[in-house]
Amino acid sequence: EGIMNTKKRNQIKNENENKISTIQFFTQKIFLNNGKGESTTILVNVTNTGKYEGDEVVFFYISPISLLKSEMNSNLIKQLVGYQRVHLIPNQSETIEFEMNQNMLNLVHPDNGDILNTPGTYSLIVTNGVDIENKFPILLIGDDVIVEKFPKY
Repeated sequence: EGIMNTKKRNQIKNENENKISTIQFFTQKIFLNNGKGESTTILVNVTNTGKYEGDEVVFFYISPISLLKSEMNSNLIKQLVGYQRVHLIPNQSETIEFEMNQNMLNLVHPDNGDILNTPGTYSLIVTNGVDIENKFPILLIGDDVIVEKFPKY
């Protein structure tokens, strides 16, 4: 139980030599126990494999894939939860960090408006927003947790 991380490296390369073009994702197999306030750090390595120095902006999204309660299947495609800009000279690499916690997985119940943490599979997406995108699944386990009740007047 809790957070389990195993090291695996996913890498996507862009063949255009004029761009900052490699983003590597280092954290794999994340399990969060719902209602436990757990968090983990997502490490992203950005490398300038081009000829010129420049900036790359790395975006961090979360997207629901399969929720255990079918009525909670969301229309949400993906939600931006962080971004960072990094300046690199040719052949330079830098590791940036995104802190991820279970509150980033909050969804609004479609019938009653409550904000919930709902168990299921979600996708973490790291992208430059143009032509590099790297995804891997995470699993939120446990029961539904009502984070905030919708006010009733």
